Amino acid sequence: MSDTDPFAQLGCMPRFSLAEGEVRRRQRAALSKTHPDRAADPVQRAAAVRESAAISAAARTLLDPVARAEALLRMASVDSAPPPPPELLMSTLEWREELDAARAGGDAAALAETRRPLEARLAEVLNELADAIDGDRGVRADAEPPSAADGAGPSRAHTTVSVRIADPQRAGALLTELRMFRRLLESPPEPGT
Repeated sequence: MSDTDPFAQLGCMPRFSLAEGEVRRRQRAALSKTHPDRAADPVQRAAAVRESAAISAAARTLLDPVARAEALLRMASVDSAPPPPPELLMSTLEWREELDAARAGGDAAALAETRRPLEARLAEVLNELADAIDGDRGVRADAEPPSAADGAGPSRAHTTVSVRIADPQRAGALLTELRMFRRLLESPPEPGT
């Protein structure tokens, strides 16, 4: 992703806890103002295409919990990729073996049962990550971010907003765990199983 602040791009306060509907509403509002068909000439049309692409990229970032957390930690200059603790690596290896066995068995019910505790832990990690990032006062706005109604876009995407992570070390560790769970749950069966 570019250095553009995806939160400011869509006029959202930089927080981990964002409602999907709000992000999509702001995306639609911003896109409606920059639609290439509104451009009078080819140069303006090309600029509108770039602006629309930037708005869509910002929305993709904010709709993806991993990318959203990475953006917030990057904005706060926090390490977003600390090494996973050995116990997480071991449990991930065990879970992968269980998932691979369930997938190889071809029993959808057994696979769903194997995934259930992993999906529950994933939900817990998302909640814990929201607390570690946002806390009670995770964001201090030095200026209100632009609203989509005000024409948020690259010209407004550089509003000064200081991001302070409530528990930086915990946020980085939870983001690492979130990435591992996502890969684990999305991974296909091992070849030959």
